[in-house]
Amino acid sequence: MTILRRQSLEGTGGGSISAAASIASTMTHKYRLSQGPTQSFPGGTFRLASQREFPISATMAGAMLTLKPGARRELHWHPNANEFQYYAKGKARMTVFGSDGGSERVEFEAGDVGYVPLGYGHAIENIGSEDLLVILTFDSGDYQEISLTDWLSQTLPSVLAANCVAPDSTFASFPNENLFITIETRDDPQPVPRL
Repeated sequence: MTILRRQSLEGTGGGSISAAASIASTMTHKYRLSQGPTQSFPGGTFRLASQREFPISATMAGAMLTLKPGARRELHWHPNANEFQYYAKGKARMTVFGSDGGSERVEFEAGDVGYVPLGYGHAIENIGSEDLLVILTFDSGDYQEISLTDWLSQTLPSVLAANCVAPDSTFASFPNENLFITIETRDDPQPVPRL
């Protein structure tokens, strides 16, 4: 759907608005999130509509997060946006870590909303028996995140060891990539540590 088509239209003052029509025709006001690119993981999916996918949305982004029972969205933070959450289906627990060192665990069910301030670390886990569906909005069109596993994988083990007062070998088995969504299964010989 577009507001104006590529044609010359006469404005109320008799002037042509063909330039505005040409620009507006590239700016659609509808994006099919359910048909857009999907990041799939064993524990769920993530679909994003940022300014990159939905150009007209310059000041906000949205996403749809689905987590299977037992799955969790790994600890991460957004350096450029607050996050507003609508829990559409299922039961969840969110853990939030503030920049002041405080933390909180909150449980949600369908119909609840949550909020995470800019820069606060947070993780969401499905604690129910059905899929969890969360609709996320961010007050920036440029979606950015830093995940714990991504941050750790890019930090030298010697730096981690020095800051955590632990031997370098402690960090040898840490994931070396962004996990994004993880899930525990009974067959896992080494389940993912709980937050």
